[in-house]
Amino acid sequence: MSLDIAMVTFDCSDPEALAAWWADAVGGEVNAAAPGEFVMVTRPNGPTLSFQKVPDPTPGKNRVHLDFHTADKEAEVARLVAAGAT
Repeated sequence: MSLDIAMVTFDCSDPEALAAWWADAVGGEVNAAAPGEFVMVTRPNGPTLSFQKVPDPTPGKNRVHLDFHTADKEAEVARLVAAGAT
């Protein structure tokens, strides 16, 4: 069992503009899942890039996070907890 990175999400003030720039840079397609609020860039290879609107960046808050996927969530959680995850 393993985890795959499904999506990399970025907090930003203008998700549509940032998604358009990255789509051009990585050869991806823009999908405005929630226009003005949440926009994804799907790519032929690699994880989806997503851009979510936040009003103001919070100092010290991570502005990027990874979304993982696995076929068997319960088994993967058990495996990670056994390895020391809390």
